[in-house]
Amino acid sequence: MNRIQIACYTMLATAFVLTSLILLQASRLIESRAHAEMVVNKDAVTMISTQYQGDSELVYILDSRSGRLFAYMLNPNSRTIDLMATADMTREFGGAQRGGGTPARRER
Repeated sequence: MNRIQIACYTMLATAFVLTSLILLQASRLIESRAHAEMVVNKDAVTMISTQYQGDSELVYILDSRSGRLFAYMLNPNSRTIDLMATADMTREFGGAQRGGGTPARRER
């Protein structure tokens, strides 16, 4: 093996190492997990809070008796609590009102 071949193999190995390090660091930038700050579960109500745009927080309230999900934004600067969205979970996840198991059949 001459010097040129050794240099080429060394550069090729270095390229593979650098590429793997770049891919490893890039995968840390893409985060697909949701981070809940606080979860409270009492009887049929579950509350989850999470950070949202600066100082604001979002609070999700799930009432499992009615199957409704509410999302509120708490803004400490203006001292307001705003209803952001509501959803009917029994309609979104058809068949969930039956208590689990297989989903109910929908007739056409």
